Amino acid sequence: MKKGLEYIFTGLILIVLGLTFSLRTLGIISGEDWWAYFLLGLGIVFFIDAFLRSLILKKRVIGRIIAGSILAVIGIGKILSLKEWFFYFLLILGLILVIIGALNISKKETI
Repeated sequence: MKKGLEYIFTGLILIVLGLTFSLRTLGIISGEDWWAYFLLGLGIVFFIDAFLRSLILKKRVIGRIIAGSILAVIGIGKILSLKEWFFYFLLILGLILVIIGALNISKKETI
């Protein structure tokens, strides 16, 4: 089952890459912004993968959700030309992760 999910994940990445290059070739997206659309698509692929893994394998998928969020935010920030504020999202996400990690460490030590 896990092997099938890996094939789906890899296939989705290749689809996003091919779609991004196709849109660039057709002139729908600019040549200098193609990577931002790719990052957004890659973030969506991570979200889909996290959903499938949680549904099928019943595993925690917070790492994939975080990776997808970071990639999507960077892509959206560049696409929308949000040069100043979207970095704050990454800083806040990083702080949240540090706090969650610290709380999990303290819970394991008290048990």
